Amino acid sequence: MRFKELYPSTRMRFSDTTFYLFQQPSTALEECTVICAQNPTCRTVFIYQDVCFGISTLTPDSSMRSKVRAFVKQPSDECGGRDFVYYDGLCVMASTIKLNWYEARTYCENLDGHLLVLDSEQKLKSTKELLQTYYQYFELYVGASDGSTEDEWKWVSVTTASDFFYWRKGQPNNEDTQYPNKTANCGAVYPNDDLELQDEYCYHEKRFICEMKSLKRL
Repeated sequence: MRFKELYPSTRMRFSDTTFYLFQQPSTALEECTVICAQNPTCRTVFIYQDVCFGISTLTPDSSMRSKVRAFVKQPSDECGGRDFVYYDGLCVMASTIKLNWYEARTYCENLDGHLLVLDSEQKLKSTKELLQTYYQYFELYVGASDGSTEDEWKWVSVTTASDFFYWRKGQPNNEDTQYPNKTANCGAVYPNDDLELQDEYCYHEKRFICEMKSLKRL
């Protein structure tokens, strides 16, 4: 078991929770993580004013904004790449670079993964907290496209059209407002907009999110 700080606290969307699994005087992160590792419902630890806190959510409550560094529990045998983060049965990695959709697809495949697939309501729900907490400021390419057959949207991990796509109202419309004369055949999400899909011009460079298969759940 290990713990990973995903982003500095100023980049997080903080929750309203005031329920803590445990509070114990401590200034040592190692001691704090040991306590959390022994508690199956503990997901995140942080130290605030010489007290170690354990919580079942991803972030502390908003009264501690910008004052703490939160560390999330990660199984040691998950997510082979160091840039992938384990969350709720998923191994995901949000890019720090911008590529077009095709380049992003290849980038993920070269890491033994693929662009994130949101092909069920359960997966959308499981992924939403992570993306909205840590990546809410970025538009991200995901693994949806109708590039092979117009209006037949598919996820990169399957060979047939899927029945589940959570589209923004009015989407897909085959238009990209920044490229009005180009067809929009590739999917992207805005985490701060409830993970609603929007079709985009595939050669527009933007950030993206990869996933790889997880071995187990916490």
